[in-house]
Amino acid sequence: MISSLLSFASNNNTNNHKNGNRLIVAMMDIPSTDPDTHWSFSEGLVSYIVPAISYLRDSNIIQDVVFVGCPSAKKNDKVQQTLEISAKTAYLSDSSLQGDNGVDEFASSPGTSRAIDISSCDDYVPQMGDVGTMELDGVSNIVVDMPSDIYRRFEHFFGQVLWPLFHYNTQPYSNRFDKEGWEAFNEVNITFAECIQEAYQPGDLIWIQGSHLSLLPSILREALPMATIGLYIFAPFPSVDVYRMLPVREELLRGILGADLVGFQTYNSAGYFINACTRILGISSQSSGQLRVQYQQRDVSIQVVAVGIDPSQIYLTLSTTKRDNVLFQGKKVIIARDKLEDIEGTLLKLAAIEKLFEMYPNMLGKVVYVQVVEDISTLGHNRKRELSTSINRLVGKINGKYGALGYNPVEYIQGRHLDNREVYSLYSSSDIALITPVGEGMSVDAHQFVVCHKEERPGILILSEFNASARCFGGALLVNPYNTQEMAMTINHALTLDPKDALTRHSNDLGYALGNTCGVWAEAFVSDMKNASAKRGGEENEEGTGPQQLRPGDISDLFSNTSKRIIVINYEGALTPRLFGLSIETGRICNLLAKLAANKKTLAVYVITHMMRENLKHLALVPGVGVCAEDGCFIKPAGSANWTSTVPESVHDISFDSWQRTVYEAMEYYMERTPGTNVEVRAATLVWHYDHVADPQNDFIALQVNELLVLLQDIASKFPIDIVSGLDYIEVRPRGIGKVSTLKRILSEMHQGHDCLIYLGGEKSDEAVYGLPEMSEEGRIGCSIGDKVTAAKYYLRRQLDVAPIIEALANL
Repeated sequence: MISSLLSFASNNNTNNHKNGNRLIVAMMDIPSTDPDTHWSFSEGLVSYIVPAISYLRDSNIIQDVVFVGCPSAKKNDKVQQTLEISAKTAYLSDSSLQGDNGVDEFASSPGTSRAIDISSCDDYVPQMGDVGTMELDGVSNIVVDMPSDIYRRFEHFFGQVLWPLFHYNTQPYSNRFDKEGWEAFNEVNITFAECIQEAYQPGDLIWIQGSHLSLLPSILREALPMATIGLYIFAPFPSVDVYRMLPVREELLRGILGADLVGFQTYNSAGYFINACTRILGISSQSSGQLRVQYQQRDVSIQVVAVGIDPSQIYLTLSTTKRDNVLFQGKKVIIARDKLEDIEGTLLKLAAIEKLFEMYPNMLGKVVYVQVVEDISTLGHNRKRELSTSINRLVGKINGKYGALGYNPVEYIQGRHLDNREVYSLYSSSDIALITPVGEGMSVDAHQFVVCHKEERPGILILSEFNASARCFGGALLVNPYNTQEMAMTINHALTLDPKDALTRHSNDLGYALGNTCGVWAEAFVSDMKNASAKRGGEENEEGTGPQQLRPGDISDLFSNTSKRIIVINYEGALTPRLFGLSIETGRICNLLAKLAANKKTLAVYVITHMMRENLKHLALVPGVGVCAEDGCFIKPAGSANWTSTVPESVHDISFDSWQRTVYEAMEYYMERTPGTNVEVRAATLVWHYDHVADPQNDFIALQVNELLVLLQDIASKFPIDIVSGLDYIEVRPRGIGKVSTLKRILSEMHQGHDCLIYLGGEKSDEAVYGLPEMSEEGRIGCSIGDKVTAAKYYLRRQLDVAPIIEALANL
């Protein structure tokens, strides 16, 4: 059933797909249709994903979209209608999906589905893997249904384990983790992967939404090695000292690192994630250009771009909404809209409002505080009841103490869901939005509030300094939500702002909201996904094959028509003494290279190595062979006896010596603490070696390596340097120096007019070369050595296979 249903969605998009990218969006909730609106969706995630995807399609950034989702059976009334349609679709038989004319008829034939009452989670028991599709104006939906017991355990694990941890709520953490919940979390992610795998076509972009599906990237990577996968994490990623409390901390990180691109709301979250990867998994990162970490011979790009909203949706809703402001006429209105969560800081807000009336009694009768608390919560039943009771008591206390006949200082709306019309109407009728969670990612409430206001009545934001929105809205007033007196004073300041100041603040905030929409967010993410794919070596071919094994017999077919060949070889990755089982002094490597360089059709041969110039005399004397020492910091061109420095003068002038001293002191500190390690001081780089430790896999060694990497990354934020973590070494070098820049220099400055480029290498750093867009051009090939995932067009299984390839090239 799965195959036939998915083929329905795939076949409908085949023609368009060939002309452009198709986007597969995986998320827990998926859009559907209803009689009143083009789209129907739950508040939050789906409400800005849908217009974002529409923007991508309207802008021709993507052509087709497939939503893959697993709707919860516990939603508000509005979403219940959506789920009923989705649930019915999931149970349509294969033949009922299409009518006699091949047209989807489910909307006009609801009686063809099995009756399901999803108002009760206990009655809703679909089978694992049941999938349905529906066509929404060219957008396909795949509904992935889970047995209710698995979904319940999955939600419990996410709500009681992951979500609190990501929001720094760690007490009492030891009682929350349960094995069954973790197994359900795995099962949901695996089922999503199976559905996506069957729907996938070569060239598709897979965009995973939210930390609910944080294991999905690695599962998909194993099944679809060449697929382009992006994951956007909306929740704030915690500091490593908090994250390491998670019993499955390594598994979750490895799951996320299956993606080509991981997106976060703030630089803090991105930095904490990179630190967690370094300290827990011991993998290296790069800070020059785009943030990225290196995992399993791949570069995983890290993106920071905050989500936005669709302002036109708000304007359209407000234009058709009748607003009645009689209730608050003549009063200043403060609005706060929360979920029933401790993290929202609702009790602290109410305490600040109480303090406001205590400190500024002249505000009584002039100010109304509207507190909305929707019954959406990850809390357990007992804690929900306790929190709800505490809020009710405090509201009653304030109204009893400061209220009067016909006037309640606090208007409390609880326990029901407000639709968009009600929310936007409240926002447009309010003067101040109090958005002060004690810890949260980006809240789009701030965007919505600002857009709901016009210049004649500017709205003022009061934001928690812990909220990611505080880093975006320059006109907002910032507060510490734990300091209720400061909050009261800030609220009073907002209420008494000079009109010109209020208008200036509102204009700044509105400018941000209108300029950073959900469409801009989606375009930035999808663009970076495509760039990540290009760096990895582009999309797979029609058959979905990866790199091909290079054999000596292939050389003639590939290069017989070329006459100006450049061959670049990574010494450590391809020409180590282990290659021949003999010492370097035997000269066999030099003889092979000399023979290759002597070929009349060879324009140049270059060897790139980590070693210093003083240790490369044997290679420097080989005629026709150029040598690049210290990964390209120094180059001796082919046919020249002189070495040239490629280290930028700015590095020398500004901080070359100072960074060396700082880095050396850090490396020396860890050398003294770690027996068997040493620091090598080169002319332009520093290397901390741990290849001679007694047991390189020892946990103590791994801890020392990870801690040194974290320290060096902090130093790299202050100096123009890059950090490279190898198999048994950590190298620090001037920023912008490496194999990529060295190769570009060879091609552009030293040997123009070539008609063939061959690059041989087997280290992690060689993948950056294979991922260059230039390497996809005709006549240019990269060949990786070793059995691993690679962006190269070709590969060799062992270093022993390199010599026959060089021989074949020398004889061609």
